[in-house]
Amino acid sequence: MLILSKSVFFLFILLTLFRSPSHSANWISLSDSFHPNRTPLPETLTSRHVLTPSMTFWKNELYVAWTESDLHGIQQVYIRRLKDGFAWEQIGRSLNRDRFYSSSAPFIATNGKNLFLTWTEKNDSNISQLYVKQWNGSEWENLGGALNNKPEKDARSPMLAFLNGLPYLTWNETGEKEWSKLYIKHWNGETWIPVGAGFGLEAQHITQAPFLLFSGNKGHLIWAESDETRVFQIYHAVLEDGKWLRSPSALNQNQKMQAFNPSLAIFKNNLFAIFQERSADEQFTIQLRHLTPEGWKSENSRLIRLGGKSFNPVLVPDHETLLIAWENWDLLGIPKIAAQTLTLEGESKIIELPPESSPGDFRLNPILISDFQSVYLGWREPAESDLYRFQIRKRLP
Repeated sequence: MLILSKSVFFLFILLTLFRSPSHSANWISLSDSFHPNRTPLPETLTSRHVLTPSMTFWKNELYVAWTESDLHGIQQVYIRRLKDGFAWEQIGRSLNRDRFYSSSAPFIATNGKNLFLTWTEKNDSNISQLYVKQWNGSEWENLGGALNNKPEKDARSPMLAFLNGLPYLTWNETGEKEWSKLYIKHWNGETWIPVGAGFGLEAQHITQAPFLLFSGNKGHLIWAESDETRVFQIYHAVLEDGKWLRSPSALNQNQKMQAFNPSLAIFKNNLFAIFQERSADEQFTIQLRHLTPEGWKSENSRLIRLGGKSFNPVLVPDHETLLIAWENWDLLGIPKIAAQTLTLEGESKIIELPPESSPGDFRLNPILISDFQSVYLGWREPAESDLYRFQIRKRLP
């Protein structure tokens, strides 16, 4: 009887170790079951890279959306959820409106009640059209048809945010002579309505990467825009009572230097912005701003500089700290993911991240998400056959 008990005990331990995700330092890997074993496509077709992943929480579960080529080399939108905290379950098959046309730039978000997805997809004329659908837990519902401001122009970089449960959509769209414009619409329960005329509508202006966030009944929009000088600067506008108020000046430290990839977060009722900006020595560095009653204040002194070049910063609040992650390219030109915390009192600390499998490995496009119970960090990195895969880690308390 004692021997049987020991056997059962050791079998239980073995099964537990096999079932538990691998982890390093203070992070648990959730990637092992995310990617099934796949045979790479022939070189004549598009490789099956994971592209433009997006994450959100819905009903206490983590959801990931991304695009990936099918067996015919056509980009499809896929969604998976993290079930029971360790196993990934795919939500249906492709979410494209038409599986025979390639999709791109999926963004997944929630208003708490429903799950929403926006993405772009090519049409018969090979022009990227913008779509939104919602998932109520049992089926997907299309919210209107193509939402482009002009159907003959390509839509890019869509993003969703919510005010009183209703989705607001912002995106870029090519304009005259391919100059890119920025538009915003909101769903009133029946149809999509423009929210203002848009931004970057002047001749020769180009916009990139809009980021929309609501705090109470006030909306905050941040984006990169250039004029005829082709120097991109970061701008901010506030939506209140249906009207936009644009900040009088750019957020750049040096308005003669290029700046890209802005992001916003509300931390303890304070609005923070982060972006990358080229410095005088031709390096890109991270810029952190805090909105005060007097305007935008630099918080660069709170950033921990690691040297090299910095790209694609993101930030997210978590309890008593604001988390920041970015690509940090070392002196050899190898991109890694770096992360730090900071508090309103000024304390800053580097977060130890899982080590690379080998020193030459590189990581790109960090994503941070928190539900104030758990923090998840995602990034892309090459795996077998040099295919880009999405890696996800959950931070331990």
